[in-house]
Amino acid sequence: MILAKTTVVYGIPNCDTVKKARAWLEEHGVPFEFHHFKKPASTTN
Repeated sequence: MILAKTTVVYGIPNCDTVKKARAWLEEHGVPFEFHHFKKPASTTN
């Protein structure tokens, strides 16, 4: 079985550096998840 690796970006959405990183990932077709570290993590069971 092959597991797909997903990049996780941790940050605050209005941070300029985070905005640039997310834009670069999107422009280059890199799949990623964004985790707003000031909000509680969602749990799925």
